Amino acid sequence: MTVVVGAGRYQLTAPLIFDARDSGADGRTVKWQAAPGARPVLTGARPVSGWTLSDPANGVFAAKVGTGFDSRQLYVNGKLAPRAQIAVASLAITLNPQGFVVNDPALAEQLRQVRDPSAMDFRAVLSFTDRYTPVASVDGNQVTLAQPAWDNNTFGWDTVQSPFRPARFSLQNAPRFLSAGEWFLDGAAGMLHYKPAAGEDIRRLDVQLPYLESLLQVAGTLDKPVRNLEFAGLTFTGTSWLYPNSDNGYAVGQSGAVLPGAQPTRPADAFSTCAAGCAGYEGTRQHTRLTSGAVQISAATNLSLRGNTFTNLGSSALGIGNDAASNGSGVGLAAQDITVTGNTFAHNAGGGVIIGGVGADAHHPSDARMTNKNIVVTNNSVHDTAIDYQEQAGIFATYVTGLSIAHNEVYNQPYSGINVGWGWGMMDPGGSPEYAARGTYRYFPPYQTPTTLKDVRISQNYLYNVMTLMNDGACIYTLSAMPGSTIDGNFCRDSMAPAALYSFGFYLDEGSRFITVTDNVLIRTRSGLHTNAPKTSTSGDLRDDTNYISADVASSDFGKAPRSSSTNVIALGADLPPAASRIMYQSGLERPLRSTADPERPPLGVAASAANPELAAKASTTISVPLSNFDPQRGLTFVGATITGPKDWKTAAAALTPGILLPGATATPKWTVTAPASFSSLQPQDFTVTVAYTSQGKRFTTTRKVRIAPLSPVTSLSTYGNVPTRFGELDGSFTITNASSDIWGGPPQRDDQYGTIYAKQGAGRNTTATVRVAAYDQPSIYTKAGLVFRNDLTAWGRSAGYVVLVNMPATRATLQWDADGDGYLESGMSDPNAPAAGPLHLRLVRDGNVYTGSWSSDGVVWHRIGSPVTVPGVAATQDAGMIWTSHAATISGTATFDSFSVKAS
Repeated sequence: MTVVVGAGRYQLTAPLIFDARDSGADGRTVKWQAAPGARPVLTGARPVSGWTLSDPANGVFAAKVGTGFDSRQLYVNGKLAPRAQIAVASLAITLNPQGFVVNDPALAEQLRQVRDPSAMDFRAVLSFTDRYTPVASVDGNQVTLAQPAWDNNTFGWDTVQSPFRPARFSLQNAPRFLSAGEWFLDGAAGMLHYKPAAGEDIRRLDVQLPYLESLLQVAGTLDKPVRNLEFAGLTFTGTSWLYPNSDNGYAVGQSGAVLPGAQPTRPADAFSTCAAGCAGYEGTRQHTRLTSGAVQISAATNLSLRGNTFTNLGSSALGIGNDAASNGSGVGLAAQDITVTGNTFAHNAGGGVIIGGVGADAHHPSDARMTNKNIVVTNNSVHDTAIDYQEQAGIFATYVTGLSIAHNEVYNQPYSGINVGWGWGMMDPGGSPEYAARGTYRYFPPYQTPTTLKDVRISQNYLYNVMTLMNDGACIYTLSAMPGSTIDGNFCRDSMAPAALYSFGFYLDEGSRFITVTDNVLIRTRSGLHTNAPKTSTSGDLRDDTNYISADVASSDFGKAPRSSSTNVIALGADLPPAASRIMYQSGLERPLRSTADPERPPLGVAASAANPELAAKASTTISVPLSNFDPQRGLTFVGATITGPKDWKTAAAALTPGILLPGATATPKWTVTAPASFSSLQPQDFTVTVAYTSQGKRFTTTRKVRIAPLSPVTSLSTYGNVPTRFGELDGSFTITNASSDIWGGPPQRDDQYGTIYAKQGAGRNTTATVRVAAYDQPSIYTKAGLVFRNDLTAWGRSAGYVVLVNMPATRATLQWDADGDGYLESGMSDPNAPAAGPLHLRLVRDGNVYTGSWSSDGVVWHRIGSPVTVPGVAATQDAGMIWTSHAATISGTATFDSFSVKAS
């Protein structure tokens, strides 16, 4: 049966409630669906009109709106308008167990003039928490904050008085604080005050004030769940969640989970003793509740939401299977076979979707029917949410059996894009040693059976511009064990805001287990793949394989976790490999749902390579450029490819570019390249291939570089590379070219990949080596080019007596050495005053087993790097030479040296 909802704005006076009686019978689905071409709006807000200029001096308008609903949100022209507020400098107040003392006379005077202090909130945006505490009273310079909100906001981790980064304080909701674009609701008088922003005309504004907390509540019972419903093509809008108005405030621990009521395990002196965790705080672990959804689903089976819009909502937009306390129906959990597809979540106070609960019945249900299972969240757009509650994720799931989060686009988020898991491992079988030490199991015994969290797949999502304001999160973030789970095919980019110094591409936090991470792309994120795996946590059983990450952060520390491995982290430079491009293109909304082409996800894979990357004078090779159209629906048109190179090298087309590339088709343009009759230098020559084409009406241009090195073998010294390496020598200049991971063995690394040109056993007990590093590529800020002494340079990862003096973009002139004789460099010091780029002279002096490193800009005035260092296991004679590592195992680079010498001191 289909219920067709016609066009129009349906102003609700109470939430729509569906219970078992509204189910589809006999396996048939009841569809509540928008009429063709219509976009019906279900709203809990009313338009505000009748504005009068109430404060001409300050340009403030007022309108009568009635009493009885003290909304925390106001929507102006479809956007959430900020409440009247002022920033409060940390030095302007002194926090205390009652609230705070005002030290700033100007602030104290402002507060004395606030007519109703109890209408105000004190907000603290911290590292991973965004906390609100209502003001109880102002008495002189003492601001007393409401209880138990203040106790709960100063109890636990990342608390107001002990944040994990500098706090940002504000006071909100007083008419004296009004600035342009802000509002204040005088609930007692029923008057709304608004100060238009520059360019706004109050007569033309669409101002919507909410009068409901939720719009739709779907809840049966365990015995009689709601079955077989679908909601499609509807717009849900215009709510405000009033819970934070209460004396509970918004005492959040993480991701929208708040602590309600007075806590019996809180010590009397908790303000000072529990500001950064304590045993008493562990007594709260089973007593938090989640932010309520504006649309709520629990005790429901075979329900779908398709093509709806969730916007201008005052809490999380959609709650699925949350605990009973979060639902207006009083019924929690038991959401099964739920599909959320093709919806838009935008401009909301809280996150987009919250799935699951945080109470005991969520992770170890007392009745198996409570289990949340088989939830699919796919092809949704989640953006510009969590505006008021900034620590909430775009999509968040706690305990679910069988969860698929796929092909969603999540962007413009203050905190993480997608969070899955809860409990930090403390609810997993046998408990967590970390939380045993903290005292968690004084309050409940460790569980001996697994939680309901398993079989999760986070796949082919497109995330960007997340972690814009908060810390300690990631594009994708996990907690606790989730057997049988994978994170694959996701693309995250541009998530490295200055405010989020401690953030990651993917962050597998405490207790994360049984997760495979593969075939993902991370570009311009602050870090790569990270797990929080202290020895006392339960983190482990993690695997990452074949992930593509920007070269400067291309790393994974999964291998430090027990029973875990990390393989094939591929560093990305400017030229993306087609495999990475394909992942990028296929992430996000599936192709039939995309209306336009995205320049950040081009539909064409482009590779470029030379059949022979080294050429002797007058020799020729072929440059091939394979093209792959990833678009399964439409061809690429006006396809063209050109090549440019050095003027003394010749190029000629060998295979032409097709003008059209059909869906899924491939083609390979080719050129023949011929070297000049002689070489004047060893500098590798770059050829630039430019491919232009049109997709979905947009013009794209992709470039790729192919490097060909003049072939001039080394004849005066020995060469060695433990990765494929090319060497060159010409008129006293030397080149080393390779793609190599690093030369560093300090935890968690164990890398020793390099190429070297060296004097075999050329360094006796008193030897000085010098070189000029003329130029080098920088695939990474940790690229290294310079001098090396080692007992045997061909015995990588084993030979002792290992010392290098290198130039490295990140640390400048740097001396590193093997201090424990295990064949890996793990100690170092640098001089930040050395040039970061340009030619640099290096000098490494051996005196027995003592080494001194120096640098010079001109080869005349030398600057020593720290003090001489003593190195164990040094042989009587050593190899001495030039060394290069690109610090990017998949990105080749070249270092050019000259003026090399090894002499007895």
